[in-house]
Amino acid sequence: MRHTIPVSLVIIFGFLTGCGGKEEAEAPAPQVFVQEAQMIEYNPVGSFNARLESRNEVQITALVSGELQAIHFEEGRVVSAGDPLFDIDPSSYAATVASYDAERLRAKSTLDNNRKTLNRALALIEDGYISQSEFDQIESDVNTAAAQLRSAEANLERAQVDLDHATIRASTTGRMSRSNFNLGEVVGPDSGPLAILIGGNMMDVIFQISEAAWYRATQNGLEDDSLSGAADVELVFSNGDVYSEVGYIDYIANRVNESTATVEVRATVPNPNDTLRPGQFVTARLTSTATESALVVPQAAVQVDQRGTYVLEVLRDNTVSRTNIVTGQRLAENVVIEEGLEEGALVIINGIQRVREGQEVSVKIAGQE
Repeated sequence: MRHTIPVSLVIIFGFLTGCGGKEEAEAPAPQVFVQEAQMIEYNPVGSFNARLESRNEVQITALVSGELQAIHFEEGRVVSAGDPLFDIDPSSYAATVASYDAERLRAKSTLDNNRKTLNRALALIEDGYISQSEFDQIESDVNTAAAQLRSAEANLERAQVDLDHATIRASTTGRMSRSNFNLGEVVGPDSGPLAILIGGNMMDVIFQISEAAWYRATQNGLEDDSLSGAADVELVFSNGDVYSEVGYIDYIANRVNESTATVEVRATVPNPNDTLRPGQFVTARLTSTATESALVVPQAAVQVDQRGTYVLEVLRDNTVSRTNIVTGQRLAENVVIEEGLEEGALVIINGIQRVREGQEVSVKIAGQE
């Protein structure tokens, strides 16, 4: 008995078998844009958290004791060197000066009389009118009176210094803090600062660099006598503004901080308009004045995953290879490659998401039509 196969099944079967008869056409290699890793010349830049200090910060203290009688400055205002700041009651010190001055006058008068007696004794002893022992006593009296005069003069000088210290003057031009004491209070050497004077138009910038960074600097020839020309120092405020004046490094500590493995560095920055204040925190941005060579690639080529930082490199056979790298400073749209790549390597900067490691790609140089 013959069986009849429905036409519809024959059509379906033929369609399926026909599709498997030819191989599917291969998809074209994905196109990527690449750029060469290039050597360039640049000036290294580093940024560090820093604080500002004044090398001319003067703590105004009392060198003598007494009642505070006058405050001559306006708090927060600028004073000039030599301006009076505080007056301490000078009456007791003026009396002491007067007393020692009178003692000096008495000692001088005694010495003058004894010298006259000595001059007369010189003639008398030659004629035998006085004995040698009497002459020796007269000469001793002159020496004693001279010593008493020197002592009186020293006491007077010391008393005058105390009297002068009753008026406290500014040692330099600068801006005053508020006064820590009020009129009528008794102050003295143990009272602590009466006020603080911030002087000068230069400000110190204190920051720390790593031990490794310091070692690299020494390997590049940095020496103590070339510190001022080693780098330009810019200050960046918390809002991103850059300070108008540029400073220079003038000190590097002579030892490494054992607890932080850092070296203290100090830069000096002009402060002509009194913009900077001690205690302020800024970012110190150092630009080396020495030019260095570096291998760079576009920042767009650099990728990061759990295995680290890498780029996708196109090899000579147009296949993609993952290359792990160590990056350094960023320079505009580029980034410095410290380890992992060689000059001339082709790295993918566009089309990274469309390819995988080991895949063959169609290469186009970025920027070329």
